Amino acid sequence: MYKRQPYCPPVLSPPTSFCDSQGPHIRLEWTAVSGNLLTYEIYRDGEKIAQTTQTEFIDRFNIEGTKIYYYFIKAIWTDRNSTTSDEVSVEALACPPDLSLSQECNLESPGGPKILLSWNNLLGVQKYQIYRKSQTETDFSLLSETTSTTFEDNLVETLSDSYWQGGTISYYVKAIWEGDQKDSQIKQVEATSCPPFLKVESNCQEFSFRLSWTATLGATQYNIYREKEFIKQRLGITNTSFIDGLNEDICPEKKCTFTYKVIAVDSGINLSSNEVTQTIDCTTIVPPSCLLYTSPSPRD
Repeated sequence: MYKRQPYCPPVLSPPTSFCDSQGPHIRLEWTAVSGNLLTYEIYRDGEKIAQTTQTEFIDRFNIEGTKIYYYFIKAIWTDRNSTTSDEVSVEALACPPDLSLSQECNLESPGGPKILLSWNNLLGVQKYQIYRKSQTETDFSLLSETTSTTFEDNLVETLSDSYWQGGTISYYVKAIWEGDQKDSQIKQVEATSCPPFLKVESNCQEFSFRLSWTATLGATQYNIYREKEFIKQRLGITNTSFIDGLNEDICPEKKCTFTYKVIAVDSGINLSSNEVTQTIDCTTIVPPSCLLYTSPSPRD
């Protein structure tokens, strides 16, 4: 006489957690059931997250590092009978950020080179710390903290004394959870050469335009142009300012508008700055304001 086989549940092995470039994942494996299987349903923390006919599954859905998750597997046969495995738990790994670097030149203030850092979003992280070692430093130091997954390092502002020297700059990012922390791999970038970024200000006290610009890696001199005509040369990579003294021959009635640019010269390679048009009007001098004294009203 034919004896019907029981509907035995799958046996779920202890899950394992692992990291990849996207963060933590959970690997599940279980024994196959006999009979005409329809599907396996995978449950996490009491909620169905997927189904499969295989006997393994990788959970990649919103896994938070250091958090404990609970899983069980439901086997469903074609006749709609079903049974579930025992529930098992696993603590998801805290995974290091996957750091990427790129570099470009700022076309707006503050100018100069900037390093763009980005990394994957890790759930549960309280904050990220960015560490940097510049070309003139022997150790890493904390550069900034953020809750974002991107950061821009404007070298003109953060390495004002050395951004123009070139060389290798190193970074890593530390992810911090409440009870754990992980460091990304160290990534490096070679500082690039960027065109000068020019600023021009008018000054009526000395009747002049004051020019300043960012230094350019490898530059040996800077050529200064007013209205597309060469007016001055500045030698040396850090010689990055110039006062264009005016007179009424070139600026009648002390009111005029000029356009300036600076060209960095390096072994025949010229890098041109942005052009800046600035107006000076020293015809009207505003006198200093006077404070009027008002006597207090008598008390009642």
